[in-house]
Amino acid sequence: MTAMRTLLLQLPLSLPGPQAVYGQAWAEPTAPERLSVRHAPLALLPTVGAQTPVVAIVPAAALSWHRVSLPAGLGRSGSRLQAALVGLLEDRLLQDPAQLHLALPTHWTSGEPTWVVACDKAWLQAHLQTLDEAGLPVQRIVPELAPPLQGQSWHALGDDASGWLWCCSAEHGVTGCPVAALGHWPEAWLDSAASVQAEPALAAWVQTRLQASAELVDPDSHWHQALASDWNLAQFELQSRRRAPGWRRLR
Repeated sequence: MTAMRTLLLQLPLSLPGPQAVYGQAWAEPTAPERLSVRHAPLALLPTVGAQTPVVAIVPAAALSWHRVSLPAGLGRSGSRLQAALVGLLEDRLLQDPAQLHLALPTHWTSGEPTWVVACDKAWLQAHLQTLDEAGLPVQRIVPELAPPLQGQSWHALGDDASGWLWCCSAEHGVTGCPVAALGHWPEAWLDSAASVQAEPALAAWVQTRLQASAELVDPDSHWHQALASDWNLAQFELQSRRRAPGWRRLR
């Protein structure tokens, strides 16, 4: 069977509406790393066939990362696992856990530290429902950036007006700061940024402001890394939703 190209859609940080703009790109099976990203409101997004995979990318700024160790005997999914996550995180979260969607990596082991990612549940469900109604049902949900298995990497994304500097760390998760606000961050946080993957508009800024080596990357090239990761945030309620008759009918 011939592999199909995948439609990538980056969700806007705002709720769905006429002013909400989605990032979009086609990942071709023969060259998935070559992405031509465009931005458009919902009405101008491409149409897809029933078999076309659609992957939603959750912006890094919409996510928080937390390190936990899960006890044995919970299973790989279900209400017991979800309740255990809420119990472990409720003292660390700024929001009511009931308002958050939580997800685990595909491969996690009981008793060993693992990352849990959290985002606003109502926001995520609103976008998924809107895309469903537009004929763009999402089969997979991935984080824009995720912690690596070891070490750390730095990413300067966007431009000097609205861009962000991100650190993806196996020890600290994913942390970031708007480029325009970096003057308020401790220098110690920046000292380890010896080399930064920088999009063209921020390459000179990385070299002058951070005194770091800038590895030039194409705009939004990290989308390919997000697609290639083994993350899928369609878990718990969202996994059940995918199995519902309405979801299958839309597909």
